[in-house]
Amino acid sequence: MITYKRLITVESLSLSEVWKLYENTFPLNERRNIEGQTHILKLNNYHCESIHQNEKFIGLIFWWNFDSLRYIEHLAIIPGQA
Repeated sequence: MITYKRLITVESLSLSEVWKLYENTFPLNERRNIEGQTHILKLNNYHCESIHQNEKFIGLIFWWNFDSLRYIEHLAIIPGQA
């Protein structure tokens, strides 16, 4: 079973497997620093989520919820986990 957990504070994000995967997966010019991430975590239409399969962390998805569309900004799955 696949489940998602929304991370809403920078403390929960920076100490999590999500941030480590984010930093290791995306090049510096394609990601935010922790200060930038802190700012957008406060926005209601931004979603920073960890992905779990049978309660085991397997990936991340960062996405935006707009009136007319959903925009996936970052998606990463740990190799061999899905």
